[in-house]
Amino acid sequence: MSGGSLSYICYSIENNLIGEMQDEIMNEFVKDFAELTHDLEWWLSADYGEETYRKSLKEFKNKWFKNYSEREKEAILRIKDRAIKEIKEI
Repeated sequence: MSGGSLSYICYSIENNLIGEMQDEIMNEFVKDFAELTHDLEWWLSADYGEETYRKSLKEFKNKWFKNYSEREKEAILRIKDRAIKEIKEI
């Protein structure tokens, strides 16, 4: 069995928070954070090598701690596109 060293917290985050943040960007953040905690837990449980976790951590930091305003613009465009699609379906 994989993971377990953190009581499978990645699944708690995934099952309880993804889609529940009432904010497009925060929902995406929580999804990515759940994936990061998965890799951390699997590394701590000796199912993944440290390099796998470190790579995931680097990607997470690069995505979320740099160019935030660009992601915010992308999220607004996704919301706009969904709204236009919903209006067209009426």
